[in-house]
Amino acid sequence: MRLLCTGARVWRERQTVWRDLEKVRELAQARDQKLTVVHGDAAGADRHVRAWCERTPEVVEEKYPVSPTMWRINGPRAGHLRNAHMVSLGADGCIAFCVPCDKPGPCCGLGGVVLPDGHATHGTHGCMDLARGAGIEVWERWAT
Repeated sequence: MRLLCTGARVWRERQTVWRDLEKVRELAQARDQKLTVVHGDAAGADRHVRAWCERTPEVVEEKYPVSPTMWRINGPRAGHLRNAHMVSLGADGCIAFCVPCDKPGPCCGLGGVVLPDGHATHGTHGCMDLARGAGIEVWERWAT
């Protein structure tokens, strides 16, 4: 079973991330499948995912951090390009750890599309859209 994780860089709820990942691990185990967890190794939610993977040795972790060179060449698009790459690798599901965007609106997403009120932070929203477009089921977990 392959799980893509995305989430806000300001995500603080470690226990929520760990609890959700544990549920997926149990599901994979019940299906007699190896669990591979894919994430972008960014701050916030990704760091909680990484920490859980490090404590769960039977899980295969794939992390795709954005390198300083990618940031220099691509600027703010670097994270979106990384997310597109992770989605292109495929997944059985995607957990998105969402925090509402706090930028003054209206906001535009990839391709200049105006984002709806109450949307998640831009990287998370973009990754969810890409995953859905690739036919990957997305489970949204909103911060409390």
